[in-house]
Amino acid sequence: MSEKRGCLKNTGLGCLGLIVLGLVMLGGTAIMAWIKLDDQNIRDRALAPDIEQAAVRAPVDSTGMLPASPGKIILDLAQGEFHLEPGEPGLGVMVKANYDASVYELIDEGGTLPDGRWVYTVTFHRTVSAMHHLFRQLMGAGHDPTLHIYLPPDVPIELEVKIKQGGLESELGGLWLTDADLRVNQGGFVMSVSEPLREPIGRLSVRGRMGGLQAIQLGNASPRVLDLDFAMGGADMDLSGKWLNDCDVRLVAKMGGFDLELPAGVAVEGLSGEDVHLRLADPEVPLPVLRFTAETKMGGFDIRQND
Repeated sequence: MSEKRGCLKNTGLGCLGLIVLGLVMLGGTAIMAWIKLDDQNIRDRALAPDIEQAAVRAPVDSTGMLPASPGKIILDLAQGEFHLEPGEPGLGVMVKANYDASVYELIDEGGTLPDGRWVYTVTFHRTVSAMHHLFRQLMGAGHDPTLHIYLPPDVPIELEVKIKQGGLESELGGLWLTDADLRVNQGGFVMSVSEPLREPIGRLSVRGRMGGLQAIQLGNASPRVLDLDFAMGGADMDLSGKWLNDCDVRLVAKMGGFDLELPAGVAVEGLSGEDVHLRLADPEVPLPVLRFTAETKMGGFDIRQND
């Protein structure tokens, strides 16, 4: 007797049965999306958390310029258009959002870290399936969500940003960042540091997976440690700007690559190869030193230096 063959022979479903089942599931999703078209609930929300100001604010000195105590901001954002930029001094963190509350959820929460610092978390994500959302878009009920997050420039902040299936445009110039970890998965990312940070940042980590990233004037952040790690995508990294100290730079490219642009006013160590053309620094003039370590796997770097 010949062995029974089919798409899933042990389930009793043939190929035609699976196709019919798939069509039924798609039809059901489309019907649910159509039924809920009238549930569209467009909201404009503004969040301005008061993170226990009595504990957060340090006593001002005679000049009245002593900033708030340090804290951490965590942004966990997905399936939207996101903007991150400096706010006005003295106003704290602000979030302005426009979205369909029947499809997306915005949650914010304050708390205290084990070391006593305050922490503020903003979470935004879709609450329906990708297929459901697609059918709503096709039926004319789509609404693209946008979030604007404003960070206080007068507060020392550790920043953690996670973007998934979305786009982020960020301007960090003038902020007071102690540490920053930015991760993008299946999305796009543009980061600019158009002016020096209030203090050089300790560590700046930028990681991307399955997307495109661009960073402009990272030298204005003057990180002591710079970690650039990209896989299955491309990136354009501009390290120009006002470097104030030495930096350890780690480059990782896997199944992709990125362009790296170096400023002229630094000394460079650890880069070599046929595609790397760097001018030697004048040893009599002390310059910030960028010490590179690079790792590639099915990827590579295109490195150039400004005049």
